[in-house]
Amino acid sequence: MQIELGKPVVSKDSERVGRVDRIALDYDTHEVKQIIVHQGILLTRDRIVDRDLIERVEDDGTVRLAITAAEVERLPEFVEAEFIRPTEEDLRSLPYILPGIPGATGAAILWAPPADRQPIAERPYQEFDPASGPLLGPAAPPETTIEVESNLPEDALLISHGTDVIDREGEKLGIVEEVETNEDGEVVAIVVRAGLLFHHDIRVPIDWVSSITEEAVHLRLSADEVEALGQAG
Repeated sequence: MQIELGKPVVSKDSERVGRVDRIALDYDTHEVKQIIVHQGILLTRDRIVDRDLIERVEDDGTVRLAITAAEVERLPEFVEAEFIRPTEEDLRSLPYILPGIPGATGAAILWAPPADRQPIAERPYQEFDPASGPLLGPAAPPETTIEVESNLPEDALLISHGTDVIDREGEKLGIVEEVETNEDGEVVAIVVRAGLLFHHDIRVPIDWVSSITEEAVHLRLSADEVEALGQAG
């Protein structure tokens, strides 16, 4: 079974219910556990579809489900959020909890000061001068890593259209186009989309993969070896 990112997903009663947006793998076994189906254009949402709900994949890549469109609407929605995990230095420097400001953009800051923190002395009142600029300017982003969490299992790895494929020298070969599995849902190969290095899609067996993260698929081979040994996708 080859699951191609971006392909249509059709219900048992022949209704198009979305498209394949991402593929969730088990972190340890690299087995496909779910697909994330993206629905809508303006008012969008994503549904989590377990692998055993996939009846088959057509020759053109269309994913056929074993459930109706109404049953798809009852599947859990995929929820993902970005947040910043503070360092100890961050916690020491923050005097109080910073609530969200409506209309603000960027990742949420999920932190609070230690419980035994002493309150800081109040600053003397100073009248606001409009000529000095806006009262609330854009906050400087903290130099901490933005992390992402979702309602998928903790051991799930998400592969999306555009996940980088990196050779052993650290060179980007292309992006993931398809994920090929066996009957047990185990990944047996990925298809790398044609790009600057390759003039055609290349099938990469899972044995050539050294590691998979949500950022990239890392290979044991160099770009030249992949091109020489890889099969056209």
